[in-house]
Amino acid sequence: MHVRKLSGLKLQGDLAMKITWKRCNSYEEARDYSRIIYLHEWNGKPFYWGKAHNSFFGGHKRMHDGLVASGRYNAGYRHWIDGCLRHGGRLYVGQLDQEALGCVDEVENFLIYTFGHEMNTKVDHPPRALRIEHEGDLPLSLLGGAMERRELEATIFRALDMLYARDGSLLEDDVAEWSIAHRLAVYLEEALPGWNVDCEYNRQGRDGDIKTRADNTNVRPDIIIHHRHLVEKRHNLLAIELKKKATDPESGKVREYTAFPVAGRSFQYQYGLALTLQGPQLKWYEDGRNIS
Repeated sequence: MHVRKLSGLKLQGDLAMKITWKRCNSYEEARDYSRIIYLHEWNGKPFYWGKAHNSFFGGHKRMHDGLVASGRYNAGYRHWIDGCLRHGGRLYVGQLDQEALGCVDEVENFLIYTFGHEMNTKVDHPPRALRIEHEGDLPLSLLGGAMERRELEATIFRALDMLYARDGSLLEDDVAEWSIAHRLAVYLEEALPGWNVDCEYNRQGRDGDIKTRADNTNVRPDIIIHHRHLVEKRHNLLAIELKKKATDPESGKVREYTAFPVAGRSFQYQYGLALTLQGPQLKWYEDGRNIS
């Protein structure tokens, strides 16, 4: 089996640590791993995060590699896990270094908070930033930019369909664009678990600096899809500037959002979208240039 190796993905923060990831294609392959964070992934998105820091991933109680422990998933889960893997699920185990192992609960919560989840029942705002270097077979959901524009555009159109079907009266009543942008953001958030979808978000970075353009003027995109507090491009998927009617939807701003960071602008979005609801009309931008 060919495995694509990636390394050097880092989250900026105060405490440095490393997680080495391995994709497992069966319960048996994951069974003997211990001192790990694990991730069940579905459709390239986090489904469930867990930890086996003082146990094995699977099996019954035994001694292996100097550890006497039982498995987080005993043998009764074998068919369930293997069935999920055969029908599109992915399983990753992340070997923790000593620094990560020493604060495993905090690491688990930080990953859930940063990358999102479908089934975890508890997540808290991280008390501090963690600088984590991820190596090995990285889960797609950690890459952030794994979504292609075609897939993202399909998501936008589905959200617009929901907007027109459920909130068409907002357009008929000619309400302010802020109200319409909020409803569109609601439908985008439902379609994109693992991402934060915010309106008029005017901050950048972990220190909450004011979001500015290169000329240091303040800016707040109508809708952004991102991971909060993280300025790296892979954590900033899309910035949308929205207009109701066929006027120039501030394409210059959107173009700049996707350009390489300069001067007072420390962020860069993977994609920018100038969206006119009448039509609708979509103008896409990437790396500071129009691509549609």
